[in-house]
Amino acid sequence: TRRAHAKNAGQTCEDKNTGVHDLKDWVCTCPTPGVGSATAKPATCVCDECKDASQKCAAANQICFDPNTDCNSKDDYTCECEAPYSGTAVAQPATCKVDECKENNATCTAVGQTCNDPDQTRLDDWQCLCPPPSTGMAVGQAADCKLDECVETCATCAGTTCSDADQTCKDPNTDAS
Repeated sequence: TRRAHAKNAGQTCEDKNTGVHDLKDWVCTCPTPGVGSATAKPATCVCDECKDASQKCAAANQICFDPNTDCNSKDDYTCECEAPYSGTAVAQPATCKVDECKENNATCTAVGQTCNDPDQTRLDDWQCLCPPPSTGMAVGQAADCKLDECVETCATCAGTTCSDADQTCKDPNTDAS
């Protein structure tokens, strides 16, 4: 009866000792991909999808986790990004992201600049951006900001536009700091 139940569950039952005094020593073994065996009763089968799916996660440099290893539970494993990245996906590699400005913002704000991480799926691409009307940007450090007053702020020289007065505007110091 129990042996019949185990066979109905797809398990293999084997009785190596068939002598009349060797009772209750038969063994049930789980079918592939399940793992497990039990003596004189149906086995509790464990199907850890990470044993197979972990290759998908590992190929993406991620960690595999199977929250339910019951053999009837399929495609519930997750791929999780490793630090400093974050992200999780079910039954497939995750899209891993990291906002480097969380860690590097002070480098930019200390000199009045804005931090920007243009691609949160890549490391070492954060930027410090100069505040308008100055120009400039640097990757991984504070920017060298420039401010050409002739381009940005000098709409007039001596009360008239430079070009109307046949004048040339030249800013001898474009250092914005």
